[in-house]
Amino acid sequence: MNWIKKRVNSGQVLAGTFLNLGVGCAAEIAGRAGLDWILIDMEHGLGGDGTLVSYLQAARVGGICPIVRIVANRCEYFKRALDLGAAGIMVPQVNTPQEAEYAVQCMKYPPEGIRGMTRSSWAGGFGLEGAQYIAEANENVLAVVQIETQDAVRNVEEIAAVAGVDVLFVGPSDLSCNLGIPCDLKHPQLRECLVSVMQAAKKHGKKTGILIKSADFLPAVVADGFTLIAMGTDLTLLTGGLKKIADSFESHRESGKG
Repeated sequence: MNWIKKRVNSGQVLAGTFLNLGVGCAAEIAGRAGLDWILIDMEHGLGGDGTLVSYLQAARVGGICPIVRIVANRCEYFKRALDLGAAGIMVPQVNTPQEAEYAVQCMKYPPEGIRGMTRSSWAGGFGLEGAQYIAEANENVLAVVQIETQDAVRNVEEIAAVAGVDVLFVGPSDLSCNLGIPCDLKHPQLRECLVSVMQAAKKHGKKTGILIKSADFLPAVVADGFTLIAMGTDLTLLTGGLKKIADSFESHRESGKG
């Protein structure tokens, strides 16, 4: 397994992106391009279970570390993604320490958690590496909980104190909408929330992550102490790139009319 937890805990800045389009080979491309990690988005992305398999296989070929954002904080979603080879799980909409504790439990095998056990999963090499995988997984699976609501911010110190939570990951778009300032990423109220998350993480020895839209935001979030950083999505990169191509033809379309 290509684990990422030790690198996260080291505090180095890790470059990633979100994959939403449901195209598995995008994971390999991201790895070959030099990114450290990908977020395979099963919450809002276009793919399903079959796509998740291809994503995770392509990630291994590309040498990139895959984290899966599951649909919801339910045990069956954790089991599926981890058995298929996810190195970490991102859990959306974690609003209380109890929800964070449940998420951690779902990621760990007994006696530390409630994850169902099999030696013949894809993650365990179809049984050929099952014993090694089971021995390593509890220690190495990365637990990322998302802070996306006012309730989560109010409870962020208690969430950060939960044993087994590794990263507090801010969803700035969801959080801004929840605050009533949709997608205003420079609003002072959102800034106050980010500070609260960073302070809670630092107090309890946890790391912080965030999704940003462009490199313009990168210096500021690195200075703040965010380390698990995703920039853009495959969907926005493709849309933006194709729009630029289309726009470049506009004047020529007019001049070419005969």
